[in-house]
Amino acid sequence: MKYSLELLINQIKQSEGLFATKYIYRHLAVLLSYLFANFGIHPNLITLLSFSLNILACLFLLSTDQFNPIIALNSFLLLAFAYVLDCCDGQVARATHQSSKLGVWLDHTFDCAKTILINFVFGWILIRNFAGSDSELILSYFACFINLFGQLTYFFGWNYKVLLFEDRLVDKTLSSRKISFLLRLPFNIVDYGVFILLTFLLVSIQDFMWVYLTYGIVCFLVYLAYLVLSAFSMNSRLSGDIENNA
Repeated sequence: MKYSLELLINQIKQSEGLFATKYIYRHLAVLLSYLFANFGIHPNLITLLSFSLNILACLFLLSTDQFNPIIALNSFLLLAFAYVLDCCDGQVARATHQSSKLGVWLDHTFDCAKTILINFVFGWILIRNFAGSDSELILSYFACFINLFGQLTYFFGWNYKVLLFEDRLVDKTLSSRKISFLLRLPFNIVDYGVFILLTFLLVSIQDFMWVYLTYGIVCFLVYLAYLVLSAFSMNSRLSGDIENNA
């Protein structure tokens, strides 16, 4: 084989990412990346395959009226496998020296699209099931909105570093010894690799609604903390620049 397994293992990003992504999905992706690299599969094709599996999982969820443990498990496996593939494209690109601006753009764009897609699907499932109940219908809309708002705010900050967001701010913050385990835990809960575990709760739509709503509120608070951290970080850097130029 042209590319060794050791080479692919060395392509695992250790410098950024939350717990589930960093220590589970990226490591699961290595064997597939090894095969893709040696069979000449282009990283952009892997990105497209990953997004296609996300669409398939969403269509599967939308086509189901009654959820049972088997359907919930199959939905999770499709989403999880799609996420593993999402970890593969970067590993293959770095190992085979095929990194490109187009590849980065495709990866970020499809990440954004899948986030919107899965939240719309979760929201639609709730709205469809609670169409006859005004209070639960309102909660369903709110749960979908707050998850979308929070996740997309964080997504654009993380990937495009716009507004107040600083590059790798969360990683730098969480690596600090001053940050306790309890403060780190919420950041790891918002990991997309954890988020898709919610599909298991679809077997009880009532429980799913409350957990999805709670998850969205927790995420929103975490993203709000991210904004505050960014503001303090930017203020510190600006103060430092002013002092250096004085």
